[in-house]
Amino acid sequence: SIRGSSSAIAAARAELTRAAKPLTQRAIPAYAVYVKEMMSKRPLGVSTPEYFKTLGSQWSGMGDAEKAKYAAAQPKAPPAGKGAGAIKLTAASTDSLAKALSKAVIGGLLADVKAAADAPSGAARSLLLEGGRLKVDSVDAKGRIALTLLPSKAKE
Repeated sequence: SIRGSSSAIAAARAELTRAAKPLTQRAIPAYAVYVKEMMSKRPLGVSTPEYFKTLGSQWSGMGDAEKAKYAAAQPKAPPAGKGAGAIKLTAASTDSLAKALSKAVIGGLLADVKAAADAPSGAARSLLLEGGRLKVDSVDAKGRIALTLLPSKAKE
């Protein structure tokens, strides 16, 4: 299995926390609350476009005090961080997050390869990957590792 170094994983987690911005719910306009309430009272035989024109005219003729009761009736947005857990990532924060996660994965893969290379010669010196096996062929005096990728056989 591939594991990341704890510092790389901590960096990726910190980057995700920094990049994630809770989505805030927009307040529903008072007019939308009014329309929703009034649509349930639409008379039979009146078309929707015709009724919307009527509602628009009625809304325009209302005073501020009457409109305010629809503004007060709208649902409140949850406090920041208390929503459904959705986050918004910008292009820049996504790129930064991808780099941090890549470092964690590559660091983990390199640690696994090094552990396989340091294994005794009689032990299994390969890593099982999703697409096959990564076999350690040799390690030279400078610590450079020669690898061979052995793709898994396609199932027919």
